[in-house]
Amino acid sequence: MRFIQFVWTDQQLIAAAPSGLVNLGDPTAQPVAFAPMMGFAPASDGRIIGMTASKQIAVIDIKNGLSYLLPGPPNSMVETVRGDGSSIAIRRAGPRTVFRIYDLQVPMEPAALRTWLELVTNARPIGDTDVVSWP
Repeated sequence: MRFIQFVWTDQQLIAAAPSGLVNLGDPTAQPVAFAPMMGFAPASDGRIIGMTASKQIAVIDIKNGLSYLLPGPPNSMVETVRGDGSSIAIRRAGPRTVFRIYDLQVPMEPAALRTWLELVTNARPIGDTDVVSWP
């Protein structure tokens, strides 16, 4: 079965199909391909959220199609939890409702990024560079 879902995000209309998308508001935009998805939700900063066939949540960059999976249980549902779409909640289907909340706003300024990394990950900066390592 083929479908096209329209997603409004960052003042842009995105046409998303199971394995690709295109920004309908950008006449120079090229279609972007990615791993098959079952559904989409808006995010921010040029991203949308998709759910893979294995029911994992993926964050997809609209311009280049690069994506990454968020950790979470299978059989999840994706919902936006802030009006600007910068946070998402993953809700586990089952007898108990379990939410995992992810803030998709990553600071770009180096000092703020280092502080953010200390809070959300065990990554450690290497010297005075933009490179990080994990123990």
